[in-house]
Parts: sequence; structure tokens; C-alpha cells
Amino acid sequence: MSRSARTELFAKWLQGSLVMADMGLSAGGRWWVDGNNAKAGATAGYGRSPDKPFSTIAAALAAAVTHDRVYVLPDHTEAALTLAASFTFGVSGVEVIGLGRGTNRPSFVFTAAAGSVNMNATNCKLQNVRLTSYFTNGITAPINIAASGCEVDSCSFEETLSTQEMLAGIKIAAGCSQVRITNNTYNGIAGGRLVSFILAAGAADGLVIADNYLSCDASASVIDALTAKSLEVQILRNLVINLDTSAGLGISVKSDTTGFADGNRVVNLKNAVYGLVGAGMAYGLNHCSNALGASGVICPAVDNFPT
Repeated sequence: MSRSARTELFAKWLQGSLVMADMGLSAGGRWWVDGNNAKAGATAGYGRSPDKPFSTIAAALAAAVTHDRVYVLPDHTEAALTLAASFTFGVSGVEVIGLGRGTNRPSFVFTAAAGSVNMNATNCKLQNVRLTSYFTNGITAPINIAASGCEVDSCSFEETLSTQEMLAGIKIAAGCSQVRITNNTYNGIAGGRLVSFILAAGAADGLVIADNYLSCDASASVIDALTAKSLEVQILRNLVINLDTSAGLGISVKSDTTGFADGNRVVNLKNAVYGLVGAGMAYGLNHCSNALGASGVICPAVDNFPT
């Protein structure tokens, strides 16, 4: 009879105690961040327990090694992030997971144009946090992805005033492959200076953009991958509203990009132009509209399939 593991739970020593850890989630270590805890600190000796956590994300990421997970407790807030690398993923395979629901999810407020999260190492993940622009004339982008295999999931991007907007939301550097942007929400304010929310600055092979709700006023496209040809891109089940009436579209990819787009619902107010563009993609059932208060039409047009 063959034998196999019956559980993903394994015993390990943690802070002097023997605990059960779910290695099905990650085989690495666990770190904890909670700036509201009076026992929190930012130096060695902190972070291994929610009872004695790190006080900042930056401290946790500095301590983490490959495959570690960083858990950020509910109501943790970092309210004055000004640096170009407010916190940086510098080690491959590290995940930052926010705990909580709604408004008690961990919150990060950027108060300078350069304020950003930099994902500089491969296969990292940021999940379930709130990212807010709070700087006059806007922040350049709250997230910069500069390595392959990174993921941004279930995050909320928020603005306070049209003069304190995001100029972009998530920037993906040229050559980053297998990036995933899923389940995020962005409720932008009309009249701001947003250009594109998701911007691929070059080839982004294997890019997946799925299940996002993006409502904003973008002067280009809300999802913009026009710069370079990418292979096997998936754009699936996104709800996109672009309130710009002059030039903005919903979803745009370069004409020779390959992949599949299906289940997207796009409303862009630029008259007589449907907001889903990319001649080289395969398409399932997508709908586009040029007006609020009106249902969309199938976009691109239905194929003349032979009978």
C-alpha cells in the first residue's frame, strides 16, 4: 500500500513554543505587523508573534526571507508614506497579507508624489490592503511592479479629492511576465489627472487582469497595455467605467498582443468609440457602452459564423 501525507499541518518551533503551522499556505516563516500594539517594535526580536509584532511593513519586509508570509493585523495604519520606496519587496516569494474586512483592513496613505510600494523581487504578493492617495497634484503610482510573477489581489485603491489623485494605480515595468492583478477595486474621483490605472510599460507576457472593479476618469485607458506586444494575456470579468468624455477608453492592448478577453463589461463616455481595443486577441462575450443608464452591446462585434 502506498502512503501519502494526510495533512498539510506540521509542527514547528515558534518563539520557544511548539505550534502547528499550515504548510499548504507557505513553507516559510510567519511575521506579524500591528502598529496599534503597545508592544510593537521595528528592530530584531520583534515580529514573530502577534503579541510582539513589528510596527511597520518595512521592518517586516527587511526581516523576511524567501517564502515567508507577513500578516498585517486589522486597523494597522501607516498614514504618512512619502518615500519612493515606502516599502519594498526585495526578496523573492514573500507575501504580505492584510487581515480584516472593509474599512478595518490595513491602510497605507501616501502623502508625497513619490510615495509607492515597490515589488522588486519575483513571485511576491500583496493582498487585502487599502492604498490611499493624499497629496495635492497626485501621486505617481502607489504600486510599481518591477519583477515577474508578482500578484496584487483584493486591494482597495482610494482617493480623497480630485486634486489628490493617483496619476496611475499599478505600473508594470517592461519585461515582467506572469503578473496577476485580481479582485481589486478602484473608485476614482471625476476630474482628476489619472492617465491609466493599470499600465504595462512594455511587454508583459502571461499577464492576468481579472475580476477587478475599476471606476475612474482616465485620459488614456483604464487598463492600458498599448506600448508593446505581449503574449498570452488574459483579461477576464472586469467591470470598467471611464468617465472621461474626450479620449479615454476602457481596455486597450497592442494590436499584435495575443491572449483572451472574456466577460468584461466596459462603459466609456467617449462618444461613438467602444472602449475595448486589441485586434490580435481572441474574444468571448464582452459588452461595451458609451453611456450611463444604457446596457452595452457585444464588443467586438459578433463573428459572422457560417451556418
